[in-house]
Amino acid sequence: MAGKTKKSGGKYAKSHSTMIPAAAIVCKALERIPEVTRISLGFITAGMRTVATRRIKITVVGGTAIKLSVRDHISHQEIYIYVATESDKTSVVDTLNKIATKERMQVTGERGE
Repeated sequence: MAGKTKKSGGKYAKSHSTMIPAAAIVCKALERIPEVTRISLGFITAGMRTVATRRIKITVVGGTAIKLSVRDHISHQEIYIYVATESDKTSVVDTLNKIATKERMQVTGERGE
């Protein structure tokens, strides 16, 4: 388990949010990045077919947003990350790639393939 999987306040968009363990690892690192202004956690889809590796799909959405599709062993969650300016997206995507490599997650999408 990645530790605490409920977060509130600070950079999180809702008053309190639950996340899957793989998303908790990513969000913990994203909290410390000064370019990240807001983290919005999406719905959790549980009870999916089991997969061996955790995966992150990074998609740059228009403006100042980055969409992450995080797949854990039996669950999935989408996360939207908002940055201060469009130029900050590149550094945040690079950091996400480093986090995923360190945590042995498969990366697809922006420079992950």
